[in-house]
Amino acid sequence: VLGKVPTISIDKTDGCQMYLNAESLDVEFITSKSSEMNVMVPKGNGDY
Repeated sequence: VLGKVPTISIDKTDGCQMYLNAESLDVEFITSKSSEMNVMVPKGNGDY
């Protein structure tokens, strides 16, 4: 995710990876009929 987003909607998805940036850590996920979702959040050293 580039920039700040308030919500992320994921629908009918099997297997996805979301890479958030520091501005979007308070995002709300809305999901439906989805599985195997990984959310990557940044560490202080630039890694996820």
